[in-house]
Amino acid sequence: MDYTGYPVAPHNMYSIPPFVPQRPPPMSQPIPPVNNVSFQKQPANKAIQIIDPNRNAPIQINTNNIPRQQQNYKREETPSTVPDKKTKESDKEVRPNSDDKGVSKAVPIVDPAEKIKEREEREKKEREEQERIAKEKEERERKEREERLELERIAKEKEEQERKEREEREEQERLAKEKEERERKEREEREEQERIAKEKEELERKEREEREKKEREELERLAKEKEERERKEREEREEQERLAKEKEERERKEREEQERLVKEKEERERKEREEREKLERIAKEKEEQERKEREERERLELERIAKEKEERERKEKEEREERERLEAVERIEKE
Repeated sequence: MDYTGYPVAPHNMYSIPPFVPQRPPPMSQPIPPVNNVSFQKQPANKAIQIIDPNRNAPIQINTNNIPRQQQNYKREETPSTVPDKKTKESDKEVRPNSDDKGVSKAVPIVDPAEKIKEREEREKKEREEQERIAKEKEERERKEREERLELERIAKEKEEQERKEREEREEQERLAKEKEERERKEREEREEQERIAKEKEELERKEREEREKKEREELERLAKEKEERERKEREEREEQERLAKEKEERERKEREEQERLVKEKEERERKEREEREKLERIAKEKEEQERKEREERERLELERIAKEKEERERKEKEEREERERLEAVERIEKE
């Protein structure tokens, strides 16, 4: 609290210091003489000294010429130093006579009741003047106090505005960071999806090349076997032609050879058939395994994408609720 008794807000480093107007130093008021009587030592001849306001010189009054009853009045009943109409007229009467060969003249006697009335009026004026000065001082202090409170209010409003602006900047920076983080995650998700798609495409390409390579090798093998079989058959025919010449001698051998060849052929065909069936079965099993693995990868990928989408929708919902809350708070503050 200050000297006026009113509460003062604590000083803030962001606030403007209150303006305290400097009061002018009190002027030294001259002490007027009481009832126009100076407090000097009275002369031995008991003469009353009255200060002439026009000449600022004492007027000598011989009390011997004044009747005894006039000397009984108190010194407070002497005329005031405030120049009024009557004192001016008395000065006019005294001044021309005061210059005559240094001889002082007697001052005309004034009615004491009128002096008392003048003194009361003077005291009343002095009281009114003091009351006016006190009211002006109180009004000035009130205005200074109101100005100080107004400056403190403006400083508080400025501080509150700066705080709100700082919070808004921090909120905008936070939203910008969240947006940047969200965009970064979306970009990483897109890159991850592109990478998965490229890996899937590369895997399919490798599987296709591997399958084509196996098919080509299988065809080459079958072609070689066919060529080898044809060659053998040709050799067998040549051998049969050669053996035909020795038919008689080698009929038994030829029959045995034919039976052996037939068995070998049957065995070879059986093996070829079993090999083909085995290859077909392996190919089907591999294809089924690849299909299951592909379906499993697709299922896992769909689950991951669904979870990421759900997480993203949850974050967007939270951000939307946060924005709606902030807008509601701003509307409430504006209202």
